[in-house]
Amino acid sequence: MSFFTTDDSVDAIVADIGSYATKVGHAGEDHPRAYFRSNTAILREGQEEVNEGSPSSTTTTTTANENAPGRRRRRRRPIKDVNYDALNRPAVYSHNSGDIDGDALDGNWNVGNPVDPTTGLWYDPITESNSHCLENKGGDSADWADLIPIYLRHGYSSALGIDSMSANPLLLIERSYNPPPLRQQTLEILMEECEVPAVFFGRDAILSCYACGKTTSTVVDIGYSGTTVTPVYEGYVESKGIRRCPIGTYHMDDMALQQLQQVVKETAASALSNGESNTKEDVKKELRERQERGELIPWYQAYNPSLQQRREVFHRLSMLDVGRECRASGAGQSINTLASKGLQVPSLSYDLPDGQTVDIPSDNRFAVAELVVGTANSASGTEEAPSSTTLTSNDSTTSRRKQALESLQKDWTAIVESAESDDMEEDDQMDVDGGDDKEEKERQAQKYNEASAVGVMSRRTTRKRRREAASKKEQADKAKANDNAKQAAKQKSKVRFYNNILNRACAPYLKTLSEQLTAEPIANMVCDAAFRCNRDQQASVLGNVVLSGGGSCIGPTDQALPDLLREQMESIIHAHTPGWRVKVISPNIPERHIASWLGGSILGSLGGFHEMWITKAEYEEWGSAIVNRKCP
Repeated sequence: MSFFTTDDSVDAIVADIGSYATKVGHAGEDHPRAYFRSNTAILREGQEEVNEGSPSSTTTTTTANENAPGRRRRRRRPIKDVNYDALNRPAVYSHNSGDIDGDALDGNWNVGNPVDPTTGLWYDPITESNSHCLENKGGDSADWADLIPIYLRHGYSSALGIDSMSANPLLLIERSYNPPPLRQQTLEILMEECEVPAVFFGRDAILSCYACGKTTSTVVDIGYSGTTVTPVYEGYVESKGIRRCPIGTYHMDDMALQQLQQVVKETAASALSNGESNTKEDVKKELRERQERGELIPWYQAYNPSLQQRREVFHRLSMLDVGRECRASGAGQSINTLASKGLQVPSLSYDLPDGQTVDIPSDNRFAVAELVVGTANSASGTEEAPSSTTLTSNDSTTSRRKQALESLQKDWTAIVESAESDDMEEDDQMDVDGGDDKEEKERQAQKYNEASAVGVMSRRTTRKRRREAASKKEQADKAKANDNAKQAAKQKSKVRFYNNILNRACAPYLKTLSEQLTAEPIANMVCDAAFRCNRDQQASVLGNVVLSGGGSCIGPTDQALPDLLREQMESIIHAHTPGWRVKVISPNIPERHIASWLGGSILGSLGGFHEMWITKAEYEEWGSAIVNRKCP
C-alpha cells in the first residue's frame, strides 16, 4: 500500500450519503458528478422465517408475538433491484397504465433509504415507529448495510465511469454525532464488501468549515431530516456542544404543501363562483374536473392525467415534490427582511404542475422560513388582518416545532428501549445456540467494546498467526468440493453481522444523543452550543458561524438568512456582552446544499492528506477499531 503513503497525487472519490440526496464525485472538483435522491424504489425477493440467532446482513423485524420466549423473526430477503426514477413515474409503467389500479402500478416496489429518519444515522432500528417523518409511512425500513454499497457503486458507474471500487481511495462523509460502533461496521463493509483500497471518514461539520476556509466555528446545518448545530474547534468536533432540532426541509416542504393545497381550494372556489377558469386549454376533462374541486395534482398525474393514484408512500413523495418545487422557486418561502417589514409585500404567482396559476400570499412565504429559523416575533409591521389563506402564525409555528420534538423523542425512546430489550433476549439466546454461533456473537460483541470506541486496540494478527491462518485456509480449501467452494465464495462477498448486537452497542450512545434534542430557534441553539464548550473556546466558536445545508437556501438574496441569524444571535449576546459581533459565513445559495462535499473535495485533494488514509493493510492488522483512532 505504498501508493497511499507517498507524495503521489491520488484520484480520491468523495461520497456523501445524506437523508435527501447522495453526492459522489472526484476530489478537487467543485461539484459532485453524481447527485441523486436517497429515497429510491427497492424491490426485494420476498420474506422468509428464520431463527433469531442466524447471522445476516439484513436486519430483522419483529412479529406480532414479540414477547413470546424463543420467538422467531422475519428476515427480509436481499434487495433484488433498485429503481432511481420510480419516484417520478410508476416502476411498472406502460402506455396503458391508466387502466391499472394505483397499487398495481408499483408492483412489489417500495421506498427505501439508508438513513434512519429518527436518528439521522446509517442505522436500522428494530422498531419501525418513525411517525415524525410522514413520508416513510408505509415504506420499507431498508437495510443501510445493503444500500450504501449499492448507492456507491451506482455513483461510481453512472457518473464517474468507474466499474470497480478497488482502484480509488474513498473519503466518506458522516454525521458529526455518528456512534463508534456504526463507524466500525461501515468501515468493515467498505473494506470487505466494496474492497476499497483506502478510506477516510470525514465529519460533515468539519468539512463545512473547510469549505468556507475555517477551522474553528459553529456550523449550522439545515438538512432534510433536521437542523444540527455543531461547534468545531481547531478542526475537531466538540461533541458536548452539539444541538439538534427535528425541523428541516422535510417540514418546510410539508408546510408549503399544506398552504398550497389551501390556496388551490380557495382559488378553485373563487373561480367557480365567478364562472372563471385559469387552467390551460389543453388540460383534459378529468384533470379539469379535479381542478374545479380544488384538488392539488402530483407530478406523475400532471404528466399522464389518466394514471390512477399510486401507492400511498409514492404518492406522498410526489406531493412533497410539489411543495418543494414551490418552496425552491422562491414563491413558497422567503425571509421577511427589514426592508419588507414596513412595506406591503405583494403576493407571488406560481405555476402548478397541471398548468394552474395561483397567487402565494407573502404571509405564507414568511411562515415557511420562520418555521425552520424559529423567529420569536411576528415580522409583520402592519395591523391588518392576515390573509384568509394564512395557515400559520408565530404561535402555531412554535407549536409545530414542539410537536415535532415530542414525536421525535417518543420514537427515539422506542428505539433505545427496543435495543435494550433485545439485549436481554440476546443474552438468553446465546446460552442455547450452537458453539460456533456463540463464538461468532462473542467476537462481534467484543468488536464494539469501550476500548475500540476510543481507538485503543491491539494488533489483530501477527506473523505467526498469519502463517497459521494461511495454513488452515489452505487445508480447508483442499477439503471442500468445487460446488461448496463456489457457494462459500458467494457468501463471503457479503458482510454478515448481527444487527441486534450492533443496536445493543449503539444504545448507550443513542441515550446520550437524545440529550441534544431541542425545539429552540436556531439563534438560541448556536448560543447554547457555544456556551456548552470550554470557556477558552467560546469566543472563537461563537465569533464565526458557518451556514450550510439545503434548508439554508432561502432568499430573496444570498445574505438574507445569514443577516437574519446574525441579528438574532447578536440580540441574545448583547444582553450580557454589549458590542459583541458575530460573523456568519456561508457559501452562495447554489453551493450550500453541497458544502460538506466541497470541504471533502478540498481535503481529499491536499498533498499532505495521504498520511490520513486507512489502508487495507492497516485494517487487516488493527481491525475496524482503527477508524476511531485515525478519523477522530
